[in-house]
Amino acid sequence: MGACRRITFHVSSAFQAEAVAALHAVKLLSDLGFRRVEIEGDSLTTIKKLQSNNPDMSVISGIIHEIKERAKDFFKISYTHTFRRANMAAHLIAGAFRLGSDDLFLVEEVPDCALLAVERDRPSS
Repeated sequence: MGACRRITFHVSSAFQAEAVAALHAVKLLSDLGFRRVEIEGDSLTTIKKLQSNNPDMSVISGIIHEIKERAKDFFKISYTHTFRRANMAAHLIAGAFRLGSDDLFLVEEVPDCALLAVERDRPSS
């Protein structure tokens, strides 16, 4: 449905980057007017923290808290872990737009390489 690349500063680890990416996803989906969403990510730790009802005390607790607050804007929101190898379309989009110094938003359009990855990953009927 949509994708974005956000230029982000002061991110100290991949762990924090995954949480920031989830926050950007929630913001984008809310801005686009979606009310039922599924956030899929390959950071199991981040997904578990988002699924948990317990307070988070990790270094990303502020980001997790903000995501959960913004999640109240949705009628239904769920968080699902997917293995990186099953999430190739997202990584191909990220790679295709890795260069650049501006934020980039795609709505109902993705690079051809990502479309091919989605078709390859789609379960056959």
